[in-house]
Amino acid sequence: MDLLQCERLLTETFETVGCLPKIEPKAKSELGGNCVKLRAMTMSRRSPRRRGGSRVSAPVRESSGWGVPRDRIRVIPRRAFTDELLARLHQFSNRLLPEDAAHFRVHANTNEVVHIFEHGDAVVGYQFWRTAPLDLSGARVILGGKLRVLPEHRRRALHLRSGLRFFLGCKLRHPLTRYYRLAIASLFGFVSITGALAEYQTLDPRARPGNAEGEALRTAFTRLAAESDFRIDAQTGLVFVDIGIAPETLAQYPESYFDRPEARAYARLNPGWRDNRCDVAFWFRFTPRNLLSLLRKIRSARNLDRERRGEAAAPD
Repeated sequence: MDLLQCERLLTETFETVGCLPKIEPKAKSELGGNCVKLRAMTMSRRSPRRRGGSRVSAPVRESSGWGVPRDRIRVIPRRAFTDELLARLHQFSNRLLPEDAAHFRVHANTNEVVHIFEHGDAVVGYQFWRTAPLDLSGARVILGGKLRVLPEHRRRALHLRSGLRFFLGCKLRHPLTRYYRLAIASLFGFVSITGALAEYQTLDPRARPGNAEGEALRTAFTRLAAESDFRIDAQTGLVFVDIGIAPETLAQYPESYFDRPEARAYARLNPGWRDNRCDVAFWFRFTPRNLLSLLRKIRSARNLDRERRGEAAAPD
């Protein structure tokens, strides 16, 4: 991929999340094998102000340039969370991963925003997002929670575009901050996220003298678990979340899915994942390698959607 192709990919992707990047052949980076520098600028999109003064974003309609699925993302900030909204989201979630309503509400209210994925007038998924402190100078963590997507919409990279949108929003507000993405994921979340990454690390629950980054991340995961009433196993690093996987959900996936490299990696990390109600904790940085890998995954999802609609795929 040359510089122009890389710029096109970045531009098309970030337009869908509300930012327009410029790329300059300066500074060191590994994107596309070129030396490039990303500079994101806020676009002029303004969300409508609702009566009462709070601003809730309008759905982001995806560009059709590369056959983007006709799904959209609605961003609702924490101040606009209502009992009705949380009840609807819990009802949606409970069909996929059964969970106590009170426990769901505790976790939901720890977040800054929720991205609701919509197709027409129907909700097809959602993801909660927030940031939190990290005990490293100039660094914060990005936390995504409760990723839920209907099976028929799971190959459209909605969660990846959602994550990039939230990351870019954070980076635009605080360009000098280093962001670490922390996740506590079920099998399905782990497969969908790590399958789009070039590199990631799982949580090491043991203290390592002299490893400031590792200690800061361990502390951050401990805080995250405590906020949602989760428990981290001091030996394995597995996180008891008390959320099971419905047999109906498992039945929706072919055996080949569980043979994917990411699924096998998850099974090695969490051998009892089918019934132990535990998830795996892992983290990654938005490095050039990971950023490019994410963008390629998004483009691949777009091309697959075009093929399903009988359209030509975008050129490499």
